[in-house]
Amino acid sequence: MNAALDNRFKSLEMLAIRLKPRGMTNYFRSLAEAFFGSLCSLITLRLYGNVEAPLLTKILEQHGSRLRELALIAFNYDKNARICTVSEILEICNSCPQLERLSLRIKRTKSNWLETQHYEALGTFASLVGLSLDLDCRTPYQSTHPTVDEFSDALINRAVDETLARSIYDIITSNKPGRPLAYLRLTSCSTYLLHSSGLILDKRTSNMSRRFLLRRNERDDSDDIEVTEIGKRSREHLDELYRSRDAEIKNRAGHEEMIRNAFEKLWPSKFKDRD
Repeated sequence: MNAALDNRFKSLEMLAIRLKPRGMTNYFRSLAEAFFGSLCSLITLRLYGNVEAPLLTKILEQHGSRLRELALIAFNYDKNARICTVSEILEICNSCPQLERLSLRIKRTKSNWLETQHYEALGTFASLVGLSLDLDCRTPYQSTHPTVDEFSDALINRAVDETLARSIYDIITSNKPGRPLAYLRLTSCSTYLLHSSGLILDKRTSNMSRRFLLRRNERDDSDDIEVTEIGKRSREHLDELYRSRDAEIKNRAGHEEMIRNAFEKLWPSKFKDRD
């Protein structure tokens, strides 16, 4: 950081940096603020790690007016990983009028109104043409043996399919001003539980979280979008692998009944048809 403070990076326009202090102390925060404040306005900024809101505000004040690309990249193993709020998304929008590409993580909350607000806020960026969203689908269990309700919530949050992907795209683009969105990349993260029963349950749900790339038709007069599932072949292979282990899973006392109850709660009509 001393080099930056000595004003040695006069021509720097692109920066990718990992911020991982042992603790976000006042000293580190002031040092980080001084570092970003000493730089000339950046065009591309990729921040890896957990960037606290006050530091993000300072960064946007210094660099937002010129930024064309901003990435706030969280680490999956970090239980305190940064998840952007609606107010922070709007702050980025107001601070970065020229922003063309944005990457960030938001919280999945069963597609309720709070989650939808995030997508509506992302639809206010006039210059944005490329958006990458990492959906945080993690559902914290209160015990080592999740209840039917907890497991049902996990199923809903992790069910990232093409229908949901199209819905997210439609919400973002329906009232978007300025330039049309060229692409939306959707990924998702979830955390495996370490104990054996939780690991089995998470394997049942992790394969429901799919990744998609939605691209607008290159013709200006077309509203059609092309949807591609990223890593489909690998997902199908894992799905087949998990299905082949169903016999082993069913032998785990109580787990199969709990799983069935959760699925029946969410999709009762399908179970009635089977019966």
